[in-house]
Amino acid sequence: MPKNHCPSPAPSAWNTACSDSPAGIIRKRQSGLNRTLDNLNAVAAKVSEQRLGSDKVSLPAKAPVMEMDDIGSYSYDGTFNAQLFTVQDLLDPDAQSPGMHLFPSRATWRTVKAMVKDGKYPKSEEESLQAIKRLSNWRYGVVIKARSIRAPQIESQPVTTNVTDKRVYSSGTFSGGLIEGDVLIYDLDDLGFLGGFPFTARSSDHVESTTYSGGSGSEGLQGQLDRDFTEQIKQAVFFGLIDRLPNDRVYMNGNLRQRVTSARGSR
Repeated sequence: MPKNHCPSPAPSAWNTACSDSPAGIIRKRQSGLNRTLDNLNAVAAKVSEQRLGSDKVSLPAKAPVMEMDDIGSYSYDGTFNAQLFTVQDLLDPDAQSPGMHLFPSRATWRTVKAMVKDGKYPKSEEESLQAIKRLSNWRYGVVIKARSIRAPQIESQPVTTNVTDKRVYSSGTFSGGLIEGDVLIYDLDDLGFLGGFPFTARSSDHVESTTYSGGSGSEGLQGQLDRDFTEQIKQAVFFGLIDRLPNDRVYMNGNLRQRVTSARGSR
């Protein structure tokens, strides 16, 4: 067996596995993981009553820059320090009620909580290690507090047309989603409220997909509408943050900066 390689025991045995297992990493990072988990609960308790105050965002001078890639990118690596939540994510983290559970940060939070607080390992070893890595990097909680929301909906049954033997094109009309509310930013290290701003996001005017087969056009198009609406929300939050923070207090990789420039230029 190679040096530093751990066996992959059953989840119930991870609490006695070697130092590179999820349980071993948790032991090393116990204090920091507990602080972040406890502070997320504390933010959940205060966010409903949080008042916006002014339309500003300010990071403490000695605090790290806000790493924005997870919010601004279609992909989700989870290793950056700014994480996006809705109020519903925080108040209903197990997602027992439908709607407004839009972002993968909630699932990461719940996975790590199960391991750190409850001693349970609900995911594979690889997924568990990834979740620990993600949460260990979290510093800023960016919370969407909606005042009103209308979900996108298909208005007419899609018409399905064969494109090839294995692909069809489904098209129909839809009413776009619209959300209005505030974005609130918290420091997950000391629970400081760092400011916020009002925001509005709406569905794209045109939403297309050509990857459906058989009779799945309606379900597939609704899923595409939901994904588009989520991305428009992310983009509105992202632009609001970079408009209010100095360039040297925001990190974006080169690909993301290019996307931002392109998106701004198309407006």
